Amino acid sequence: MAANSQQKARLRRSLAARDGQQCFYCKSGFVDLADATIDHLIPKSILPGWRQYNLVLACRPCNNAKADTLPQVFIPRAEAVQTRREASRRRTGLGRTSPRGRLALAA
Repeated sequence: MAANSQQKARLRRSLAARDGQQCFYCKSGFVDLADATIDHLIPKSILPGWRQYNLVLACRPCNNAKADTLPQVFIPRAEAVQTRREASRRRTGLGRTSPRGRLALAA
């Protein structure tokens, strides 16, 4: 049984409290939890249902890329993407943190 929008909002808050307000796979942070998707760690085709132990927050690109694969297959690919993203941020200066702890964009 799929959760309705209010249940999903509650679930997102609960998952963010458990795992942090970031994508489980690439570790990108969510400014707004409404941007997070709820992913079934073990695909619904294998483990149906909405049990919290099988749910994680994911950014839309990671959720779409993972699709119906098992986490053991997808996570190494997501870690490689995160490593490339961090290297790109270092090269371009994007993603620096300002003295107040806010994300600062390069000018």
